[in-house]
Amino acid sequence: MDPNSLALTQIITFEDQQANMGPGRLLNDLLVLPGAVFAERFHGQTLAFSGNHDLVHGPANAPLTPLAGQPGQTMSLVMMGQNRMLNGYGPAAFPRREGQGEGAISVLFDADQPALAFDLRGGEGGLAQVQFLRRDGSIIVQLSVQKVSEYAVGFERKDGVPDIAGFVLMNVDPQGLAIDNLRFGPPAQLS
Repeated sequence: MDPNSLALTQIITFEDQQANMGPGRLLNDLLVLPGAVFAERFHGQTLAFSGNHDLVHGPANAPLTPLAGQPGQTMSLVMMGQNRMLNGYGPAAFPRREGQGEGAISVLFDADQPALAFDLRGGEGGLAQVQFLRRDGSIIVQLSVQKVSEYAVGFERKDGVPDIAGFVLMNVDPQGLAIDNLRFGPPAQLS
């Protein structure tokens, strides 16, 4: 759905994080920020590959727990211009260009969410998959995002059910993808 139609109160921009140009600053472990933890996938999920891209399959173990990838195959914080964003690294591994943006990125929220949005960075018209999970590790749904490029995507649960504990973003885009400006959090309560 239109991400601008969602009243989300928290945002993670990565602008306060140390990042580097080129392949970025390597992260071999979890990235813990206020409201969310970033990793490769969740415990209990299997990791396969399509060329240089990560493919994450199956439900996760309960409770939903983030899992980093192999050394050089988790994430990097990269600067493009004056903007910082988060890359997943695939099996080609850091710092190889063919690994940058090819890896899965998982996000575990501190609290279950009814909606979220984020900006896709990069992309050359390929395909992305977003898998949404509950806190018990069960899969809510896996959705395709077609013709990926530089734009924002938004997702909202039917009837505002707050049961999105986390998600996994995967892609098979020729250029790969990064994410930026993760938006989540319940609408502000007006009195």
